[in-house]
Amino acid sequence: MLEDRVSDIVSRMTLREPFIATVFTKLERVFDDPRVTTGATDGKRVYFNREFCDKLDNEELLFLCLHEGAHVVWMHMWRRDGRKPDLWNYANDAIINRELIKSGYKMIKGGVLIDWVKDAMDSEYVYAKLLEDPPPQQPQKTSQSGARAPTRSRQARTASMSRQSRSWSAGASESRRRTA
Repeated sequence: MLEDRVSDIVSRMTLREPFIATVFTKLERVFDDPRVTTGATDGKRVYFNREFCDKLDNEELLFLCLHEGAHVVWMHMWRRDGRKPDLWNYANDAIINRELIKSGYKMIKGGVLIDWVKDAMDSEYVYAKLLEDPPPQQPQKTSQSGARAPTRSRQARTASMSRQSRSWSAGASESRRRTA
């Protein structure tokens, strides 16, 4: 059963990648969302397509979980701003997949891999370069491990997080003024 496999994978993640595992364990796990064809995250939940995941071996499923966790760790969904969602996700997938492969993990067949992406490149740089020179096949709404999470109310969530961040900053500033 996929739920059991993911639980076992999370245990392995804790030993191999404790920081990503810590973040990943806080995500609600959603199985069988019809809008997700592979795996995805919105920063609060991680989505799995059962049919896709059942075809993966345990090393590939580990890659998928690490990949989705890395999206959250690197805050990709909150850094997107006004960028094209599919191209932004494609750029981030390329960076994450390169890092995971470099760390010795087995990438899922068909995953995004761009040969010119190097260590010093961040998401914003890769995205800008892809805007100038788009990939031969335009990114789809969902791509291998790193597929976009369901987009309903994504803008509302981002706006809410932005307000929360400003509110926290204002409170911290006020607190500093009172203690000074």
